[in-house]
Amino acid sequence: MEKEQAYIQTDWAEVLRTKGIRARGYGIVPKYAMQDTDLELSDKALYAYLCSLSGNDHETYPAVSTIKSHLKIGDKSFTTRMKHLVETGYVEVKKVHTPGNKFSNNIYCLTQRPKKFFLEPPRTPKGKEIRNTILADGILGGGYGQIPKMVMCDARLDIKSKGIYAYLAAFTGAGEVAFPARDQILRELNILKGTYYRYFNPLLELNYITVIKRKNREFERNQYVLNTNPDDTKGIERKEVCPVSACPVSARTVSGGPVPASLADASPASASPVTGGHVLAGAEKKGTTKITVPINTSSINSLDNHQSYLPFLSSWNRTALLKEIDKIDLMAREELQAELYEWYGVTDECYGKNIDPDIPPRERALVDYIVDYIQTGRPYISSGIRVSREEMIARLLQLDNEDIMRVGERVAEQIGFGTVANPKAYALHSLYNQSISGKME
Repeated sequence: MEKEQAYIQTDWAEVLRTKGIRARGYGIVPKYAMQDTDLELSDKALYAYLCSLSGNDHETYPAVSTIKSHLKIGDKSFTTRMKHLVETGYVEVKKVHTPGNKFSNNIYCLTQRPKKFFLEPPRTPKGKEIRNTILADGILGGGYGQIPKMVMCDARLDIKSKGIYAYLAAFTGAGEVAFPARDQILRELNILKGTYYRYFNPLLELNYITVIKRKNREFERNQYVLNTNPDDTKGIERKEVCPVSACPVSARTVSGGPVPASLADASPASASPVTGGHVLAGAEKKGTTKITVPINTSSINSLDNHQSYLPFLSSWNRTALLKEIDKIDLMAREELQAELYEWYGVTDECYGKNIDPDIPPRERALVDYIVDYIQTGRPYISSGIRVSREEMIARLLQLDNEDIMRVGERVAEQIGFGTVANPKAYALHSLYNQSISGKME
């Protein structure tokens, strides 16, 4: 191990340029682990580090001092991270003793079916899908990528930079390119934009990663190329800065925010008494009545809890809904567009001034698609599905800023794959699916 450490500390950049990132071997990092929001970024980095040492095996046995040295962490951090990985079942630690029963070292076993996925029944369709996949094929059944040992041992990188690299590596499969959306990265790593750029920039500067921007009209997508022979002399000379100011919390949330005028001006008779509805804070205006809307259950992601409610509405409620649609239909496009921008939390203040005026944010593009659909005056028909116009509008108005962001990520991802010929049709289909279960098909 001492000989290996001496090698790692000698001519590191030159070895990367000439022999590449796999010069000292690599392991396999599963996508499911890197997407698990129960794990912190540093937890994922430690897990990926163990993966990089294990090669094609599921066991590795580095000394604790070696792990702490490579990841640049102390005793407390190591103990906390390892404890979390053991508690969730991603790692099992076996203590090896000498014949005299004297402690020697640990063997770290990377489990193929982490116990966290089997402690309780999944509450969402996606959870059931993940559990069934892991049960049948193990954690690698959800996809994986190669994680080079040299990257995870590079003393120039912080543990969180290594965690971000490992996350992207999990999306590459057998290749070298990943293109998860930035919002998806932030959500699945559970970090803020400032933290992301702070630890992502060193990967650019050391030329471990090259970012290629792909644009398809308003749906911009980054491709992250994990360079095989990183040359730090070719790294960026300036740090990439967060291109968009932080967007305020969506106006359209259960906790608060304004309701579009068309709904806020609803008469008392149009306030929906749907069971489980919530009154939106801020919806009450002078001379108007609070409106109760069906609670958005995308966070529940359960078909059992998010069935179509319109078939069960009384004729009185359906009549009220039709009156609201009549008000919407009287609006000019610009007026409806402004109302829905506010409803979904995609107004100008969400984006600041640092955006390309020729390419509107994809969330706003989705809202424009919704406006276009409403103004067609037709039922929604797609892939054998026929939904009345009033139900489709009601479903679309259930969605909030988070739903819009998730659908935008999905559309951009599929455009990146080259599988979407008609972004608008695909987006509307995804919005409809999101309104049903929170799971985009």
